[in-house]
Amino acid sequence: FKKRKQMSVQAVPSFYEQDRRRILMIHADLMANNMHEHARERIARATNEYNACFRRSNEVYNRRVQVQTSLNNVLYETRIKSSKIKDNYALEVAIAKAQWTKRREAYEQQKLQTLFPSYRGQVAVGTSVTNAAMTNPNPTVAAVASSIANIVDAVILLTESPIQLKKFEPFVPPPPSNPMNQIVNHKTGETFGQQQQRLETSLRMEMNNLAGRLATAEEDRKRAWKKMLKTRSEFEPEQYNGRKKYSNDSWQNVPCPNLRGSGAASIPTRYAYKAPSIPTYTPPASTHHHLNGQHVSDSKYSVARVKERIAADGTVAPVTQPKRNKDGTFQRPAGRTRKGMEWDAVRGIWVPEELYKQQQQRAQQHQKQQQR
Repeated sequence: FKKRKQMSVQAVPSFYEQDRRRILMIHADLMANNMHEHARERIARATNEYNACFRRSNEVYNRRVQVQTSLNNVLYETRIKSSKIKDNYALEVAIAKAQWTKRREAYEQQKLQTLFPSYRGQVAVGTSVTNAAMTNPNPTVAAVASSIANIVDAVILLTESPIQLKKFEPFVPPPPSNPMNQIVNHKTGETFGQQQQRLETSLRMEMNNLAGRLATAEEDRKRAWKKMLKTRSEFEPEQYNGRKKYSNDSWQNVPCPNLRGSGAASIPTRYAYKAPSIPTYTPPASTHHHLNGQHVSDSKYSVARVKERIAADGTVAPVTQPKRNKDGTFQRPAGRTRKGMEWDAVRGIWVPEELYKQQQQRAQQHQKQQQR
């Protein structure tokens, strides 16, 4: 038998069709690469725009914090200097009053020596009645008679002699010194009060200017944030589960993050606001396993355990103790948000929305009062 080779009779694609298919594949690859580069460029441009807006807002905010600190230091220095001047003036008044009291006591002593003979080491003359009573064996009668005799001699002396007693001058406190009139710049003649007024006025004007700039920068940052999320929702590739991190509907509900270090401006420790101690997360302890003779599940998700985590004001403690961030706040537990609740990062618990809004409003009002 002759060797025979099997040959297919199916149609073989020509070189033209192979080249055309290869060209289409190359074209599709180039289009996909171009679309990917375009998406990456759009996302990078939107991200850089947001980063620039965030950097501007942060710079304005940091400058406002510095100006607020300088203004608080100026006001604090004025109060300290005024308090020091008042304390020094009170000390001067006390010293002057003590010296005046000492002079008055010396004047009273001299007046007594001038009028009464007994204070000069002499015996009072008095009248015949007082002289007879002064020899009485009763010491009380003798002392009263001696006093009456001194008074009689003093009256006779004032009547017959031209002695005129001068009235002692009343106490006059030293004039107070005004710290605001103290000259601090001898070249310009500027006083302390004028300097403090000038610094306070300039700092308040700069604060108002920075507040307007910060509001404008925050509006630009919010617009850049929405633009970045919209761009990412349009061009971001799908994840392994076929979903996007930001869908066409979810990106509109993502809030703009707060500025880094957006807290109260630093003020002198003496006048700094001290926040009240707030109870933080306390893990509930398992109290029982049987209730009314029935076994209660020890699962942390059971109805009994959930009721134990609900406080009287409506707040709910998380199932497990949350972790703390570097700034002392609590991390939000993983998973979906509790219905009708907001996460309180300061206390580490779930708070009802109405109570959370009230806390935020009070915090904003307190921050505005500090800025004023």
